[in-house]
Amino acid sequence: MHNSHMHISRSFTLDAPADQVVTALLSSELAAKRMELLGVTDFDHQIDGTTATTHAKVPAEKLPSQARSFVKNGVDATVKAVANGNIVNYDLDLKGAPVDLSWTIALTDGTPTAGELDGEFKVKIPIMGAKIEQKGAGWVDRLLGAEVRNIEEVLADK
Repeated sequence: MHNSHMHISRSFTLDAPADQVVTALLSSELAAKRMELLGVTDFDHQIDGTTATTHAKVPAEKLPSQARSFVKNGVDATVKAVANGNIVNYDLDLKGAPVDLSWTIALTDGTPTAGELDGEFKVKIPIMGAKIEQKGAGWVDRLLGAEVRNIEEVLADK
C-alpha cells in the first residue's frame, strides 16, 4: 500500500507569553473559530487539564471536493490537543476517511513568543493517495494559516 505524506511547517510570532498562548491553543474560543472557518455548527469542546478535545460532525459539502466521494455522509471528526509545557500536539481523527493530520506547535519562552507549527498530512489510499494529497494540501495549508490568525484573535479577546 502506498502511503505518502506531506510535511507542512510555518513560523509565527505572537505578542503574548507562552503560557497564555498554550491556554489559547486549548481554548473553546479557538475551537469555535476553527469550526466557523470550516462552516461546522455541530460540535462539542471539552478541556480537561492539559488536554482539549473537540468532536464535530463535518457535512460532506464542507470537505474538499476530492474527499467527498469517500465520505458522502460527512465525517465525525475529533481533534485532540495535548499540552506539555510549551509544546502542544494535535491529532485529527476523521472517522471513515483515509486521512491523517497531526501537527505540533512549539513555543519559546518570553514575550513575544516565537512559535513553530509542524504538521504531517497523510492520505492512506493506494495509487490515488499522492494525487488527493496534493489537492488537499492547499486546503490543509489554508486551515493551518488561519490557525495563527485565530490564535491572535483569541489572545486579543483575553
